[in-house]
This record gives sequence, structure tokens and C-alpha cells, in this order.
Amino acid sequence: DRMIEVAVGWLERNRSFEEVSKSLTWDLFESLIARILEAAGLYAKRNVTVIVGNRRAQLDIVALRDYTVYLLECKRWMRSLSGSLASSEAKKLRERVELFCQALLKLHGHGTIIHYVVPIIVSPYTSPTISDVFISPFRSLISLLSEHPVTLPTPPTTTLYLGRRLSPQLLRPKSIKARSQPTGGSVQ
Repeated sequence: DRMIEVAVGWLERNRSFEEVSKSLTWDLFESLIARILEAAGLYAKRNVTVIVGNRRAQLDIVALRDYTVYLLECKRWMRSLSGSLASSEAKKLRERVELFCQALLKLHGHGTIIHYVVPIIVSPYTSPTISDVFISPFRSLISLLSEHPVTLPTPPTTTLYLGRRLSPQLLRPKSIKARSQPTGGSVQ
């Protein structure tokens, strides 16, 4: 916690995020991103495991605000995330998004309550890009989060129609397990 407080202090004193991230381990990098999401008004949980049947996926950060779920992968690499590397990482996150959506549909069933699932890869050294997911440098992350999900391009934003509204209680345990048969639902 102390290291994260120091990193936040550096950022508040206008040190670049790239410079600050160099001094952090990958674990502290994820913690810093989660802390910044919470400061922006989101409920954030790190290292969430999603299990559907025999399939399992790990998400670095799952953040909730109103009817929007942000699935974030944090890549603290000291090189640019672009080209085939960006495509590969985007594909992996897209697969996790699909599993996450399946789990939510199995847990909450089909309904009329609209939720948006927004996949984001955060990396210090990258240009803002849209592919199967949003790829964002940290300096653009808060701006991306300030946009209403309806105004974001689809894909990558996924629209789910669930039977219940999502809440932070969903993320209290570090895993989301959906082992039962699907109760129906829809994804767009």
C-alpha cells in the first residue's frame, strides 16, 4: 500500500505514468491501476478468476460502475504494445470476455436489464487503438472510462441483457463460478 501511495503521489506531482511504472513490479502496476479506477468512482477487484464448466480465465482487474463492467488486462511492458503482439493480447482478452459473459448469463439469466462489458488492455507504452478490445495507454484510460458505453464502438463493447443488475457483491469472492446449465440469455 505504501508503494502505491508513493506512486500516486508521483503522478499527482506530474511525473509521467511511464516514468512511474518503471519503478513498479507487475503486481504493483495492477494495484496502481485498480487504485486509480477506484479514485475515478469505480468498484475494482484484482485477480478475478472466471470458471464456466471446465473453462477457466484469470482477469487482472474487473471494475464496475452503474451498468458497465470493465475487464482490464494490465501489461507493464517496457516496449510498445502494437502489431502482432497487440493482436495476440487482444484475442486472449476477447476470449476472457466471452467466458465472463457466459458466466454472467448463467448466474443472472436472461432479462431486460442492459449491461455493457468493455474490454481494455492498459500499457504504459502504446498508442490508443481499437481492435477486438480497447488498447489504451494509462494517460488515455480515464478519458476512455468517462465515455458512456453506448458511445463506444462495438465491438469491442458487448451488450448483455441480464435478469438482475450487477453489484460489487458479485466480485467479493475472487472467483465467479457458473457451473450450472445455462438459463438462457443474450449477448450482442
